[in-house]
Amino acid sequence: MRIALTVVMTLLGVLAPNPGQAQTLIVSDGHAADCSRLVLKGRFDQATLDLCTQAIENDPLRRQDAARTYVNRGVVHLRRGSLDKSANDLDVAERLMPDLAETYVNRGAVLMKQGRWTEAIAQFDHGIGLKPEEVEKAYFNRGMAREQVDDLNGAYADLKMAATLKPDWQAPKAEMERYTVVRR
Repeated sequence: MRIALTVVMTLLGVLAPNPGQAQTLIVSDGHAADCSRLVLKGRFDQATLDLCTQAIENDPLRRQDAARTYVNRGVVHLRRGSLDKSANDLDVAERLMPDLAETYVNRGAVLMKQGRWTEAIAQFDHGIGLKPEEVEKAYFNRGMAREQVDDLNGAYADLKMAATLKPDWQAPKAEMERYTVVRR
């Protein structure tokens, strides 16, 4: 069984409108599969939350699939504005599977939403080091967080990396247009 894994993309602490930019790993069956498919489609309603909870509570999940399902439910909580519940699910995911990059990237998004920029950057650093499936989103988020702590060179470098990794993605390019690059 493979579980779709979602990573939330934030923009200056406000959730980005396009949930289709999520990081994914596919699940083949069960409630966990249905949970991941709905999250990937951008569904963050109560029914999706209930389905993810049902998967956690009732599906016979392997450790890694349980961790991924906690991450997905954490994303639903985040999108619904339940930051503490999201953080709790991400903590469980980390205990189950400490090397799951998306846990740290999503925790970084929670911390951004809380305005805890330096802590968010540390989570993105850790997640990037673990090589998430769609690392460009982690670079984008880290760039946005770096801007908030006045690390403009680091912010621009991260946005540029996100744009390089996914050339057809417009969000990092749009953010980079706000910068004036001065060569010395």
